[in-house]
Amino acid sequence: MWCSVIFFVSFKHNFLSQRHNNYLIFKYAYLNAIEEAHLYAPNPTHHFDKNHYGPVFSILFAPFALCPDWLGEILFVGTSVLMLLWAIYSLPLNEWQKNGMLLICLNELLTAGFNVQFNILIAAIILLSYTLILKQKEFLAPLPFLIGTFVKLYGIVSLAFFFFVKDKPKYILACFAWSIVLFLAPMLIASPDYIISMYREWFYILVEKNGENASLISSQDISIMGFFRRAFADSTIPTLPFLIGGVILFGLPYLRISQYKQPAFQLLLVASTLMFPILFSSSSEGSTYIIVFVGIALWFVIQPQPYQKYHWVLLGLVVFFATLNSTDLYPRVVRDFMRLHSIKAVPCTIVWLRVIYEMLTKDFSTYNVPQQTANNEVKAGA
Repeated sequence: MWCSVIFFVSFKHNFLSQRHNNYLIFKYAYLNAIEEAHLYAPNPTHHFDKNHYGPVFSILFAPFALCPDWLGEILFVGTSVLMLLWAIYSLPLNEWQKNGMLLICLNELLTAGFNVQFNILIAAIILLSYTLILKQKEFLAPLPFLIGTFVKLYGIVSLAFFFFVKDKPKYILACFAWSIVLFLAPMLIASPDYIISMYREWFYILVEKNGENASLISSQDISIMGFFRRAFADSTIPTLPFLIGGVILFGLPYLRISQYKQPAFQLLLVASTLMFPILFSSSSEGSTYIIVFVGIALWFVIQPQPYQKYHWVLLGLVVFFATLNSTDLYPRVVRDFMRLHSIKAVPCTIVWLRVIYEMLTKDFSTYNVPQQTANNEVKAGA
């Protein structure tokens, strides 16, 4: 079922529309790099909007950029979908739990696929950063999240799993080693001076973009701060108080050291980590929520059976007011209202707060979650 997304995206972009703007931005990140042209300058001849991805993305996207456009786009989307599928199936869950996650995320996957989003890979990166730690592959574990960080910063949140690492010195050493490799990687296709200057420009463009996102008419800022800014029609409402409060809430479960070894506690932290950076980022847009929905799906499928009414109520809220609000289920005027008021962030934030509450109060030894054995096999848990 998930792989059908590749077919639908291919059909839409090859027969019903032109190449998606995001694909063209990605393609010209590579083409500009090999010509040592400015990566972050406007390029209206080929695409609208600016590139906001780190210099390392130029070389990562090279295999797709070298293909004909129709093939490069579908290969990129296909690779993204299959990577997320692999990441979900690498989790220590039962078959029905994995399939449940796929079903809950399906519409958001379609949305992200149609928009040729790198966010599908960010969701996969966060999951793989955790499962590699779980399998005690300390040298490889930092690589996914560092790729995500060097491309789009979101990947840095995977450091939240550090306390689950067995061999911490090896993990830290690997972080430094892979950081050097990724920093230098774009220099395979362009000069060191050029790449270093582009790293500086990347920083400046991200600072500039953050200011632009907080406007009341931006298609971004689909965050909890964006909801309040738009509810009160005040773009000057600052992000920092929300971010500080979010970081405090995110960090409180770490006080429950005795729960660290419980698989369900760890998986809820993974779910929280997937949701937090999107809900508290002014760069969040509708198609970014594939990351959030992977977290919501993970929270839902690991709940103790039988499900309580509030589980279904919360799932219904996020389905009807966060994922289906971009479909023809609602009239366009309603869709526009929900988008312009960042409504999508509200039910997702409620679920995130529920995750934090559970991590602070529950006894996770009662959760039916498989456990990882020393030889990396999965066995049934409590």
